[in-house]
Amino acid sequence: MERAGNNARLVPYDPELIDMFFIMDGDLTMYLIPSQVIAGRVQILLRTYAKYIVGSAAGFMTLSPPSCVMTSPAPGA
Repeated sequence: MERAGNNARLVPYDPELIDMFFIMDGDLTMYLIPSQVIAGRVQILLRTYAKYIVGSAAGFMTLSPPSCVMTSPAPGA
């Protein structure tokens, strides 16, 4: 949704210009929503688009130890 100035009214995106919306919410749930599905809207309630959930980024936010350790070759090897 585009804002045409500070106090201007909200203007919906043109679905002819955008194919898909990628949205990540505060819980790190990722959505991929076709623009045609939300065409004409300037606000959406994400819980109504659950069928467009494509995953979660929460796993990217945790640190885990490396799965392998690189070592230097033995001298003379």
